[in-house]
Amino acid sequence: MNAAEPHIPSRGADLLLEHVTALEPADYPQRPAARERLERIVGGYLARLLVGALSGSRRPRRHDLD
Repeated sequence: MNAAEPHIPSRGADLLLEHVTALEPADYPQRPAARERLERIVGGYLARLLVGALSGSRRPRRHDLD
């Protein structure tokens, strides 16, 4: 019959949220955007085609085919 008892939030979750929001962007390393990382691995042309396909574009843009 625990379902009838009111839910009491735990202090742990609140404390964790407090700590995470206190972090400044300079406190953790910055990563390049996913598209930039993909371009480094497969090249710009293929990265544009893959991102276009995954984002739901119907057809590649003209400059992607050059």
